[in-house]
Amino acid sequence: MKIAVILTILSSMAFAQDEKSQNLDQLKKMIAGNIDQHITMLQSFKSCVQSASGKEQLQECRKTNKEAMEKFKQENKSERESFREKIKSSREEKREKRNKKED
Repeated sequence: MKIAVILTILSSMAFAQDEKSQNLDQLKKMIAGNIDQHITMLQSFKSCVQSASGKEQLQECRKTNKEAMEKFKQENKSERESFREKIKSSREEKREKRNKKED
């Protein structure tokens, strides 16, 4: 009986580690993708600034960059929130399963 309980605990711990690893991989992909997008926007901004021939063009570059960054932040905000909700629901499911086992 004790061996069965120990095996059950160990297997559930292994499953939890796999899920944490998967969530970490997803988070790393999301962050790396955001960094790539940010680098692309900065390169575009840099080329705009370098090609500007007057103050008005520089202001236009800054305005365009600012708008792009705000849009980027809004898009990523919703992505982060959905990822958080996924993690939260996963944790709640684990708690429910644990509570059912205890009952």
